[in-house]
Amino acid sequence: MIGNQMGGARDTLRIFVAGYRKYTSTPDMLGLENDVTKAARRQTVVYGVLPVYEGTDPAIPTEIKMHAVGGDGYRLDCTVCNRPKGGCNCSERTSGGPLSRTR
Repeated sequence: MIGNQMGGARDTLRIFVAGYRKYTSTPDMLGLENDVTKAARRQTVVYGVLPVYEGTDPAIPTEIKMHAVGGDGYRLDCTVCNRPKGGCNCSERTSGGPLSRTR
């Protein structure tokens, strides 16, 4: 589940999850992935993405957790909601980006 802009493979099915294209994928996930990519250009960043399956359909995650820690102080700890209107909530985002987005 590593974004293409960070070198993630587009041709490997094991990194894909079912998600809403509008809002969840773009702009919510993409904005956070771009944030991590920008930080990784300036410092070493350890990054992880975890889909959470708690809904009625075992094949579709209800949310996607994103966590990143950089060697020079960068921090990201966000949850992206996988629903038609998207949305995200961050407990930490040192880039200065918004901590939450709801529609």
